[in-house]
Amino acid sequence: MLALPILESTSWYKNIHQLSLHDTSLCNHWKTDRMFDMTARDKAASELQIKALNEVFAAGFVNRDAKTRASIWTEDGTLGPPTGGFFRGRAAVEKDFETEVGAVTPTSSMEFSNYQFDFHSQDMAFVDVDITIKDVRGPDGIVRKELPVAVFMVAVRRQGKWAVRVERAHFRYGIAGERQRSIRD
Repeated sequence: MLALPILESTSWYKNIHQLSLHDTSLCNHWKTDRMFDMTARDKAASELQIKALNEVFAAGFVNRDAKTRASIWTEDGTLGPPTGGFFRGRAAVEKDFETEVGAVTPTSSMEFSNYQFDFHSQDMAFVDVDITIKDVRGPDGIVRKELPVAVFMVAVRRQGKWAVRVERAHFRYGIAGERQRSIRD
């Protein structure tokens, strides 16, 4: 059993190293910007590469290509889509995306905005992003002019390539059609 010391007046960085862990993988998930060295250029390049994943995702959506959409996930990645459910593994994610093909109309589009990146290591970033899907059938079958979705994802870099490891999304409108507030509103 792991016993964590009470974190008092010393810095978080110092206290994390006081943990008696033989397996440091737990600590690796708690890294902050102060605990690793990543230049502004490295961050900017990583942000562009992560944004490019979403461009692949959007292209797959409008082209009704579930395989392309799922290709940005790691093999062991997970998805909690705004329509509900939980899917583990790229194959399961792809299968879920196949159920959404009918939501796409000839004029559907998808745009990403309001990115917020929080790098926890050189190879892991927490990302908040908004998606605006236009001219798409909602889960109720009604074509929506605009359907806003809020997304949180964990992107990881494996063998030099970024991919989505975890994604959770929710519609930003409630059942009654009122806009839900997010922490960025």
